[in-house]
Amino acid sequence: MTKPQKRQMAPGLWKLNTDLYEIRVRALSPHSGKMLSRWRQYRGTMADALAEREILQSQLRGELEQPKARETLTDFARSWLSTRLARGDWRETTARRYMECLELHVLPRFGAAFVDALTPRDIERALAA
Repeated sequence: MTKPQKRQMAPGLWKLNTDLYEIRVRALSPHSGKMLSRWRQYRGTMADALAEREILQSQLRGELEQPKARETLTDFARSWLSTRLARGDWRETTARRYMECLELHVLPRFGAAFVDALTPRDIERALAA
């Protein structure tokens, strides 16, 4: 038994068999500069598959237009520590010591900074000070 051949019917639309289509859409993220894609299989007519492709494209564009929630380093550090502790990766004393080090050395300088805005140069300046 041979595998059925895909035939491209329109941009982002491939026909797999008589009533099964593969829909693929792509868009460039303005936040990260990465190409994002979504795909799914759709059973129906070609006209319905084209309409479904437009819906999938608009959903992807809607995801990209929503601003990303920004997290401060303080929020990230506390979440990271509590997650590691809850998973059992560390003992409570280890997590407490990490938090003390963060509270004394890192968070006073960078705590209010957004995680995605920190650069290696920021860290180098802090170490040199």
